[in-house]
Amino acid sequence: MNQTRKNSIDMLRILAALAVVIFHVLGSSANNDPEIQRNIHYVVTAFSAVLQWHVPVFFMITGYLWLSDGKNCTFEKMVPNIRRFILVLFTFGLGYAIMERFFMTRSVSIALLWSSLQDVLNGNLWDHMWFVYAIIGIYMVLPVFKPFFALSSTKTIALLTGLLCLFTIIFPILETKFDYSIPIVFPIQEYMFYVSPED
Repeated sequence: MNQTRKNSIDMLRILAALAVVIFHVLGSSANNDPEIQRNIHYVVTAFSAVLQWHVPVFFMITGYLWLSDGKNCTFEKMVPNIRRFILVLFTFGLGYAIMERFFMTRSVSIALLWSSLQDVLNGNLWDHMWFVYAIIGIYMVLPVFKPFFALSSTKTIALLTGLLCLFTIIFPILETKFDYSIPIVFPIQEYMFYVSPED
């Protein structure tokens, strides 16, 4: 990125990464150990809730680094980041997919490799890989959003927040309650709204 590194940002990344690990360890322990479920279920649940900030922080850091005033956010600048995460997707992600299909079939074949590649392209991977898909999409739209953040008003931000609430909270509740699918979708996922410049 050729930008001066900030110790505070690096420290925040470290803390968020530790929070991710602790969050998933706690979740795994609570789900798999009946003793833990019985004795400290509420403590584990509360502690996990406190750590819910871990993923949004990574998106906020992205916004701070790319959308703040004076930051050069262009498609050309985004390409190396997109390429890097695609590499992660097709190394670790493909590795996970191959491993999972191997343990299901106990065999290695061209068909297995092809199915594993399709899993990566379709996003049919282990749950934690969702972040890679999300960050690739965010890097792709950041240059489009950069001018908006430079010109946006409080009223516009309030409107977008209301639309976000409508499409990610209210509509899903109504769909569940009435067993009806609302065909109108919001074009930007909710995690994009964590990505904002510094004030």
